[in-house]
Amino acid sequence: NDTVYGGSGNDEVFGDFGDDTLYGGSGDDTVTGDPGNDSVFGELGDDSLRGGDGSDTLYGGAGSDTLKGDDGDDTVSGGSGDDDVSGGVGNDSVFGELGNDSVTGGAGQDTLVGGAGNDLFFGNSGDDIIDGGTGNDRFFGNSGDDTIDGGTGNDIAYGGAGNDTLLGASGDDTLDGGAGADSLVGTLGNDLLIGGAGVDTFVAASGDDTVDAGSGDETLLGEIGNDVLLGGAGNDTLNGGVGDDTLRGESGDDLVGGGSGDDAVFGGSGNDSVFGSIGDDSVFGDAGADRLFGGQGNDMLEGGSGEDAISGGSGDDTISGGAGNDTLDGGTGNDTLDGGSGDDSLYGSDDVDSLLGGAGSDTIIGWFGNDTIDGGSGDDSIDAGGQPDLVYGGAGDDTITDGGGGGSLDTIYGGAGNDIVDAGLADDSVFGGLGNDTLQGGATGNDTLDGGSGDDSLLGGTGTDTLSGGIGADTLLGGSGDDALAGDSGDDTLVGGLGNDTLDGGAGADVLDGRSGDDSLFGASGDDTVDGDSGDDFLRGGAGDDTFFGDPGNDTLIGDSGDDLLRGGAGDDTVSGGAGADVVNADNGVDTVEGGAGNDTLDGGSASDLIYGGSGDDSIVESGSTFSADTIYGGLGNDSVAAGAGDDTVQGDVGDDSLLGESGDDTLSGGAGTDILDGGSGNDVV
Repeated sequence: NDTVYGGSGNDEVFGDFGDDTLYGGSGDDTVTGDPGNDSVFGELGDDSLRGGDGSDTLYGGAGSDTLKGDDGDDTVSGGSGDDDVSGGVGNDSVFGELGNDSVTGGAGQDTLVGGAGNDLFFGNSGDDIIDGGTGNDRFFGNSGDDTIDGGTGNDIAYGGAGNDTLLGASGDDTLDGGAGADSLVGTLGNDLLIGGAGVDTFVAASGDDTVDAGSGDETLLGEIGNDVLLGGAGNDTLNGGVGDDTLRGESGDDLVGGGSGDDAVFGGSGNDSVFGSIGDDSVFGDAGADRLFGGQGNDMLEGGSGEDAISGGSGDDTISGGAGNDTLDGGTGNDTLDGGSGDDSLYGSDDVDSLLGGAGSDTIIGWFGNDTIDGGSGDDSIDAGGQPDLVYGGAGDDTITDGGGGGSLDTIYGGAGNDIVDAGLADDSVFGGLGNDTLQGGATGNDTLDGGSGDDSLLGGTGTDTLSGGIGADTLLGGSGDDALAGDSGDDTLVGGLGNDTLDGGAGADVLDGRSGDDSLFGASGDDTVDGDSGDDFLRGGAGDDTFFGDPGNDTLIGDSGDDLLRGGAGDDTVSGGAGADVVNADNGVDTVEGGAGNDTLDGGSASDLIYGGSGDDSIVESGSTFSADTIYGGLGNDSVAAGAGDDTVQGDVGDDSLLGESGDDTLSGGAGTDILDGGSGNDVV
């Protein structure tokens, strides 16, 4: 066991066998321990030190030294200067200390420490522990499960093969895990973390960091700072943490969360779960069946292709489902939802929402709030909810309801297609548009229903409703309330229901039924059937050969032009045939009958009636079986009058008339013309 001092000068010192202590002294020395557990000191100068076999201790001292521990568990320290320090084979402890050093571990489980300076590290084989210390260092872990701590400075670390742990510490660091299941932690600074092959875990920590995971099912944590996290291939978990982050899950079924801050979050291909969390986030699902959640803040969410489930959370969100059968839930806030193509489900909230179904057969529920809803193309199902809403069914056979149960004032447009609309409560305005539509005003409210073009069915419900059939053969039911019904063009059926209703058939051969109440019915043009039903009704036919039924009540019937059939029914009626060859039966009651222009057939029925034949060759009878005192004027034309039982007054007026008083004390006056007068039985004045 020798102790050798080189002294001054450039010396060569060899220890030979034994546990030797060797000093190079001043000068550029070469000191070799050879076999044994040697202690080798370079001291002053640019020295070359080798420990040889055995567990050696090497210290370079001052100067730019080259140290190699060789075989054995060595402790190697470069000292001051730019040193090249290597442990060799064995479990070595290698220290660069002061200067820009090259530190190599060799085979074995080594501990490498750089110290001050910009150092270069090679772990080589074995599970190495490497600490860069201060300075801008570079690390190559190579094979083995290495632990690398960059320390202070802007460091670059490559883990190589093996399950490595890389810590950037302070500074703007680049960490590349390489192959294996690595753990990369950026810590302080704006770091770049790269995963490579294997299942890696990334923690960006503080700073504006970029993380590229590579392949494998990996976990990426941005923590504090404006980070960029890239998941790569595999089923990855990404969390941006605090800051305005950009996260991309890339391929695979990823779990991606933005954390707090205004984040841009992309799921990428695969069936991803993507969360914006806190802040005004932009969230994209891309391809696959994705789950997107905006969280707190005013978020923008886009599902992309695939059958996506998207929830805006709180805030004023903008949501687009994209292609596929998507489910969109706006959450709280004033949201805008667009289902895109596909059979989508859209849900608003209690706030002011805008919901667009897009192409496809969509289900849309507005909930409470003043919403604007557009079903788009397709056979849509729309529930507007319980507040005043504006609803467009769009193209397709749509079903639209207002199921909120509140007194909302809705405006609903069915659009093209055969639509079914139930407006619900309150004063609603409903427009069917193109197609054969079914429109219902609901239980309460004063509704306005417009069928548009097509063969429509309109039901007003309770309230004072206004119904317009539009173009087509429509069916209008006023329901209870004082309703106004207009059939417009087409062969329409109008039923007033309860209340004092106004019915206008418009153009076409219409059927009008006032039902109960004092109704006003107008046939307009066409061969109409007009039935006042119960109540004191006003019936007018307009142009065409119309059929009138006054039914019970004191009714007014006006045939206008056309060959009309008019029956007054029970009650004291006023019946006017108007122009045309009319047939009038006033039925029971004290009636006033006027034939008007044309060759009319008039029957006063029972009770004491006042009958005017008007112009034309009229046939006038009083067919009632009861004894009544009728007053009959034939008017212009060659009239035939049979007054019936009772004390009647009959005047032929102008024309060649035939007057028959029948039973009773009658007064007959022929007037101008060649007349035939027959008083019949009774004390008559002729």
